[in-house]
Amino acid sequence: MTLEGKSAYLWYLLGCAGPVLLLQAVGVWARYRGRTGEVMRAILPPALAVGAWLSFWDHFAIASGVWRFSAEKTLGVRVGAVPVEEILFFFLTSLLVALGTGAAAAMEERHA
Repeated sequence: MTLEGKSAYLWYLLGCAGPVLLLQAVGVWARYRGRTGEVMRAILPPALAVGAWLSFWDHFAIASGVWRFSAEKTLGVRVGAVPVEEILFFFLTSLLVALGTGAAAAMEERHA
């Protein structure tokens, strides 16, 4: 399957991360039910901070020519030199790690 056009990066990103994030979110909700909001408030700030940090440094890498993104495969909206899809990528991967860590802790707690 090949996606074309300006939304290609976005669709690949959502197709890759979306199902896993959904499963992780359901798992966190199922495990922490009454405390889901509290758990998400603990998970989201570090994930957002890491995503912002990586996006910050990505700006310099793109601006200095270390790598680039195709204008034909991205929406064309940038923050500094960074396409919004790339920023979303960093936030989603950070969230995947944070939720995965929460899920692993819940599994460990369950087996203890």
